[in-house]
Amino acid sequence: MASSIRIEVLTPARYRENYEIEHAFLSSKKFCCVLPWSCCGGFGEWRAQREKQAPEHKALYAVAVDEATDKVLGFVYCCGHGMKCDLHKPKPGELYVEELAVSADARGKGVGTKLLQWAEAQAVLRGDTVMSLAVLRGNRAQGLYQRFGFEEQPHQDGCDECCECCFVTVCFGRPYGCCHEGWGSAFMTKSLLEKPAVVVVNAKGPVVEAMERSSEDVIVESGVVVRPRGLMRQASLNRALSR
Repeated sequence: MASSIRIEVLTPARYRENYEIEHAFLSSKKFCCVLPWSCCGGFGEWRAQREKQAPEHKALYAVAVDEATDKVLGFVYCCGHGMKCDLHKPKPGELYVEELAVSADARGKGVGTKLLQWAEAQAVLRGDTVMSLAVLRGNRAQGLYQRFGFEEQPHQDGCDECCECCFVTVCFGRPYGCCHEGWGSAFMTKSLLEKPAVVVVNAKGPVVEAMERSSEDVIVESGVVVRPRGLMRQASLNRALSR
């Protein structure tokens, strides 16, 4: 199904469908474990908030559309440094995924992955070097984020984690079960910096020293060169070191 999905920037023509998916998504999150977040305001208020956003922020909101039915299947909201965001303040070079949701009947069909791919493409175009998001523990989407390359970041200390867990429970309840082994939320990041292939060779002598002087990418420790691919072809390096 993923091949028949297109991602497009959210426009007023898609507002109603987007709102319906978000409304259903928020219905399982309950303030003080009682009041669902979906009861806050209605479509008119939701639309007004969207229209107040800065153009550069609106450009980071997108929906996934089934090309066969022209139906919205999910959405992703992102924000960058300097943009208004209630839950997180992105740093320079960071793109934060504010919210991602897929309609119940479209889950498990690659929609979430398509939305993340679009978000990553926007981050690259903007010149960002890291993506981040927060997810409630117990949410199956955490597995999607991990497969996409996001890694959970550790809390600074136990007190910080306890306070966060209490805050999350008060604001969102326990939508994934009161007995779930994890509670609170996880903050996850994905680096967008290229991770070049690394070649390790045993090397000593003036050739290695010259390589080290010519590039900051070469590190020599105890006669071992660790270098990213592209500095010198492996065959050329091997010939040089064998002389």
